[in-house]
Amino acid sequence: QPILLSPHTQGLSFNGVARPGADLASGLTYSSDREGSIALYFGAKTMSTEGKKIMWEGSSMNDHVRWDKDGKFIVFTSTRMPSNRSMVSWSSVWQSEYRDGEFSPPQRVTPDGMSGE
Repeated sequence: QPILLSPHTQGLSFNGVARPGADLASGLTYSSDREGSIALYFGAKTMSTEGKKIMWEGSSMNDHVRWDKDGKFIVFTSTRMPSNRSMVSWSSVWQSEYRDGEFSPPQRVTPDGMSGE
C-alpha cells in the first residue's frame, strides 16, 4: 500500500521502494519501485493548482492527477514504467485530500474505465 508522507517530504510514494525520478516543470517528480510501479511526488508548486489538470509531460501518461473543486486529488498508478509513448494499464487508483496543510490517508477507489490502450 502507498505510504503517505508529509508535504515537507513532498508527497506520496508507492510501496516505499522508490528510485529517484525526474523533476518535471509542473513540480511533480516520479519514481518506480522494483516492479516498475509508478509513484508520483507532489511538489509545493502543484499543491496550489487545485482545479487544474497536471500533465505528465513527455509521454502519453496524462491526467495522472486531477483536482476537484473541493481540493481533492486522485492518484493513478500504473502497472509498468512508460516506454516512449506507449499506453499503460492502471492497476490502482488512490485518492487523498489536501486540507489545512495536510494530506488525508490515501484510500483506494474503483478504477472506473482507467485502462490504457
